[in-house]
Amino acid sequence: MRLSYQATLLKEEILLTPKARENLPDPSTLGMKGGDVYLVFLTQFSADTSLVVYADQARLTKRGKMGRGREWKIDFEGEERIDFKSLDGELKYFLPVDFAFMEESSEKADEANRRRIKRRFLSTAQGNFILAGVPFKWLQNQPSGTIIFAPSVNLYSIVPTRVMPLSTATILTPTAAALPIFTSATMPAIRCTVPI
Repeated sequence: MRLSYQATLLKEEILLTPKARENLPDPSTLGMKGGDVYLVFLTQFSADTSLVVYADQARLTKRGKMGRGREWKIDFEGEERIDFKSLDGELKYFLPVDFAFMEESSEKADEANRRRIKRRFLSTAQGNFILAGVPFKWLQNQPSGTIIFAPSVNLYSIVPTRVMPLSTATILTPTAAALPIFTSATMPAIRCTVPI
């Protein structure tokens, strides 16, 4: 995993190396069939629950009783940009359309050489989660090499915003890892756990 940040961008790159690709189980051995099987990464997140979440101008957030109190409920599946706005409509941050691509190619490569990452938002009593991934069949059809999953969060602010300092980042290990939760008025708390 590689993390990079700029004044208004937190960029995460999850690398699926040739060795990791070899070790992926065949979905059919797990009882999964067909082209609807996805390789996904699970991210638990929290954000200011006064914000409203949108995809293509459609409101995704609902209020409800979950776990320890009144919180968001989000139920969404798609590849669209996700906006987090204040109640008066001011854009605070967004999740852009994200892509997976071969490391040897460019993230800006044409659409044929990259794949949009599909997201599934879930709200449970344990919190809010994003499952983000690509069809397993797409992975199988890629040439040998490292595949990069490149999700990111863009802050939308004309005021300089402090993003996660590099010193607080935790690098993933082969067993599992978690980024420490970091919060501010403009940045969501993100904890990413990736079992390998």
